[in-house]
Amino acid sequence: MDSASDMFSHALKAAARPARYFTKLEPDERGAKIRCGLCPRECIIREGETGYCGVRGVLDGELVTFIWGRPSSIAVDPVEKKPLYHFHPGSLVLSLGTIGCNFRCKHCQNWTISMANADSAGYRLLAGDPIEPAALVEICDRQGATGVSFTYNEPTIWIEYVLDTFRHFREHTDFYTCLVTNAFISPEPLEDVLKVTDAYRADLKTIRPDNLMRMAQYKYPEKVLETIARVAKSGVHLEVVTNIVTGWNDSEDELREMVAWMADNVPLDTPWHFTRYFPHNEYREEATPVATLRFAERIAREKGFKYIYLGNLPGANGDTVCPKCGRTLVSRSGYYARTLVDETRCPDCGEPLHSMILPKRKG
Repeated sequence: MDSASDMFSHALKAAARPARYFTKLEPDERGAKIRCGLCPRECIIREGETGYCGVRGVLDGELVTFIWGRPSSIAVDPVEKKPLYHFHPGSLVLSLGTIGCNFRCKHCQNWTISMANADSAGYRLLAGDPIEPAALVEICDRQGATGVSFTYNEPTIWIEYVLDTFRHFREHTDFYTCLVTNAFISPEPLEDVLKVTDAYRADLKTIRPDNLMRMAQYKYPEKVLETIARVAKSGVHLEVVTNIVTGWNDSEDELREMVAWMADNVPLDTPWHFTRYFPHNEYREEATPVATLRFAERIAREKGFKYIYLGNLPGANGDTVCPKCGRTLVSRSGYYARTLVDETRCPDCGEPLHSMILPKRKG
């Protein structure tokens, strides 16, 4: 009878699918090695090892992914929960996440899945059949969802499944596709995913190398900034989230630097969400003071940003209002949203709402 480790090794091999975005390097005395080109870490991976994300590895001299079609979490959420406020407001979206991440944020609220890997996730996730993209369409139909989102952990790390799913949805449905991501991805896979993505919800965590290294173990924030700037020019709907974390990215100087960078690189009608941090995982500083979020909102509006939202803050007004006349366009209570306009122009003053994508009319 096989031991537990033998059974797991068999499940790992059975789950493996060919991965994309890599360069084979010259082998040495330790054997084959491959450079993964999916994210800027560019991990060099040897036979039997996985990269930093913990879910892409080398088997029989080839780069493989162990998590194609293997979500650890799946649910139907309001799209506002992503948060996406200007993209099909009030709609439901099928949401999937798996294990692993290419960051290690000490304050991650989903750390139980993002910090798991193919070795620690256990037999349950790898055993059994993967979920084919067609099955996700059926779930959307049953649950009343009008889109699919990869979220909960970093979607970049199972890019093969993301691409296969989004292409299937594009070819066989009129449902939308969206990513909730740390924007830490290399240029080639970014270009591929933008071709099949309708909405890109990006994290702007910090613009300071020391801060990023301290919290996420990577020291080049410009790689994330380059992605956000590229998405802003792509025509794909973009919304940005900055989780303001006590004692990390909350200084007045850094917040002003973020606002200045954003103003130079994305349209001023890009929805920007400042969210309140609460203690999670390894990081135990006190929750973000409300005054800090209000300060970030003020300086962003002073710079010309039209749509600023505060998240994880009870009592904050999440309505979308016309930046010119103040007319309420989308009314929100928690994650419930009611759209009060039927075209992307304010009905009172005629202000164009370029960053608003409304749900498709029924019938």
